[in-house]
Amino acid sequence: MQLQRLIFILLFLTTFCFTNCRSKTESLPWNREKIIEVFTEVQLIEAKLETISNIQERDSLAHVYYQSLWNEHQTNQQEFDQVFEYYAQRPEKMEELYAEIITRLTLMQSQQQE
Repeated sequence: MQLQRLIFILLFLTTFCFTNCRSKTESLPWNREKIIEVFTEVQLIEAKLETISNIQERDSLAHVYYQSLWNEHQTNQQEFDQVFEYYAQRPEKMEELYAEIITRLTLMQSQQQE
């Protein structure tokens, strides 16, 4: 009897975890293309900010750059954090995402050099 109870509890927990993980996947606020676009632009912003040694100036420009990014893509920091957290919890998916971002950045760089 206890074995049946244990099996029932394990099945319930497995089903709950599966359902919970699935709902997180479905609740992402952006589609994959928007994720790649925004994350690519974040990399460009961070690269620009790395060249500024004055901390106050860097912080001020970071605010301006990110606000412009959020406005351009009709989003906000909270949605970005939600998407980032989703991928941070899934390293394999994050790696796939960044492979596409690196490809896009490389293409942008080669177009600038032409």
